Amino acid sequence: MTINYNKLYGCIIVSLILIVSGCEDDATPTVPQSAKKHIYAGVFCQYSELDNDVDVRGEIFYSPKIDFYDFEINTIKYTSYIASNSANYSFSTYSNPLTGNYDTINVTLNTSEGALTGKITMPDSVYNININQADSMLATDTLIVNWSQNKKSDFYKLSLRYQVGMNPNWYFDTLLTTNKVSITPEMIDIFGTNKIVSVEVMPYNGIIPSSNSICNINGAGTGFLYYNRPYKYKACFVNVINSKHIPTKKTKYYQPKDILMQKVHGFYRGNNEK
Repeated sequence: MTINYNKLYGCIIVSLILIVSGCEDDATPTVPQSAKKHIYAGVFCQYSELDNDVDVRGEIFYSPKIDFYDFEINTIKYTSYIASNSANYSFSTYSNPLTGNYDTINVTLNTSEGALTGKITMPDSVYNININQADSMLATDTLIVNWSQNKKSDFYKLSLRYQVGMNPNWYFDTLLTTNKVSITPEMIDIFGTNKIVSVEVMPYNGIIPSSNSICNINGAGTGFLYYNRPYKYKACFVNVINSKHIPTKKTKYYQPKDILMQKVHGFYRGNNEK
């Protein structure tokens, strides 16, 4: 199973998002306050259409020290693939992915303080990615991207790749809950862009990151659980005409208050990052 972790996850420092944004108290009403404060988890499930299996990976952060015994994915217990340091445990099914019964994923993380549990369903694949521009567009034009899906996902990550000068690896990344987005010149540095190279859309189920997100992992601690399918890719090669290096207005696309929130969830790549 081949996964580009740099592209998919970015910087998964889950503790920052969980400490910065936290979880609303009504998400875990039966857990003592002391238990909620020192165990945090972030778990990503990714379906591979090529291999027809699911890799689950995540991290548990703690303060003070706890023991992490094992984790269960749909009643399959894993005791290997657990690494630790002074601040967290990381775990993965990468060498032994889930090969069946993965429409719904049940996750149990067994620790010395008790179990953390979460449940999530696989999102549908997206198809028919369309853009409203053909071979060329003016730098002042709006680029409209839309796509189809049989059953709507909780949210999507859209990545627009474009070329500035001789560098074709500039990205505009955003999260959205609809299957259509209008990208205006104010949203990216379209001035100075020579070409729109490609559009990628990745469907997710889970809680879209925000400062008041309600956790979907609960029990002895709290956290976030996500399930995604791979990107669907559309090559564009739309030339941008009359583009100049002119400063644009402040970015208006979706982002939490702290840019770290996107980075630690692995949803934000940033301009000029491969």
